[in-house]
Amino acid sequence: MTGDERLIYRVAVGLYPAMNFDVLSRMRRCGMSYEDFFTSEAGEVSFAAGIVVDVALRAAALEKAKTESEFMLRHHIRCHLCIEADYPFRMRAKQGVPAILFVMGDATLNPPVSVSFVGTRRATAYGLNFARPAIEEIAARSCDTNIVSGLAYGIDASAHLAALDASLPTVAVVAHGLDTIFPAKHRDLARSILDSGGALVTEYPTGNPPFRGRFLERNRIIAGLSDLTVVVESDRAGGSLSTAAHARNLNHQVAAVPGRLSDQYSSGCNDLIASGRAVMITSPGSVADMLGLQKKSSKGVAMTPSLVPEMSDEQKPIYICLQNSLTPMTPDQILSRVGIPVAKLLAILNEMVCDAIVLRHPGNRYSAAF
Repeated sequence: MTGDERLIYRVAVGLYPAMNFDVLSRMRRCGMSYEDFFTSEAGEVSFAAGIVVDVALRAAALEKAKTESEFMLRHHIRCHLCIEADYPFRMRAKQGVPAILFVMGDATLNPPVSVSFVGTRRATAYGLNFARPAIEEIAARSCDTNIVSGLAYGIDASAHLAALDASLPTVAVVAHGLDTIFPAKHRDLARSILDSGGALVTEYPTGNPPFRGRFLERNRIIAGLSDLTVVVESDRAGGSLSTAAHARNLNHQVAAVPGRLSDQYSSGCNDLIASGRAVMITSPGSVADMLGLQKKSSKGVAMTPSLVPEMSDEQKPIYICLQNSLTPMTPDQILSRVGIPVAKLLAILNEMVCDAIVLRHPGNRYSAAF
């Protein structure tokens, strides 16, 4: 099978309407390939996949994948299936996430740290002036933190522009296929994002225009790509509140910028804070603090204790494991390498955090401090 044919079957299986992580996992356990899903008898596929396969839908997905793969090859678009290792780990195996993501651009969707800024399209000067100092502080502490938003007017655009100015990678999640840009006035912004090493991300193939419901659907991707979702300005019925809800469902952090009681576009943020659904942002720098990003010394080196505490025999393999990892690790990932019982591992990690030799990151992830 050629590489082009493999791409067609990968795209086709991602486009099949009933596809999700559980179905793909069952197919893998049964030894059924993506090609087998489309070429085997419907009854055999239904048994292996655990779903009733609709032959017409299967044929339509395969036909669409042929034209989609051609577009992808022409425009250097890649795709990630939710069972594959390069799918965003922050949302892999979670309920309701897209079976497939289409990505244009060079940015990784698995950076060490990622934060989304969301809010109303009718942003006030108060909201528009928040993202820039917050993102500048993030950039002062980290050069590879992803700034995620939705390419819309208002808060979204302010976050993307601030990230571009701060030379941070920025990811725009859109509610349509990558054959168009909405709003059209943000085509130059989209191009700047791509030229700077960022990315455009969508779950929709070409030919899918931006309907209202799709903006709400794409919000779960914005939340899923981010350790922390910051709601900058929103009224009580704002779409950004759905992003916050998705983040909470994924056990990701949520924060909100408070505002005056009389301000319509702070009412949603104030409600999130008052109800305990979001942590209150007290300063632009507190976003970087919540992400676990360390301040740097005047010499540009992250400030750490002058002496590294002695480590026990139990701590050493955990530390070496974290030190050899390019990104922060979850307890499950550490467990698979060091073989310590989970309860004991969590206790040791907590001790190491208290001793400042391990850093705890949003999403219950850990990294070596030195």
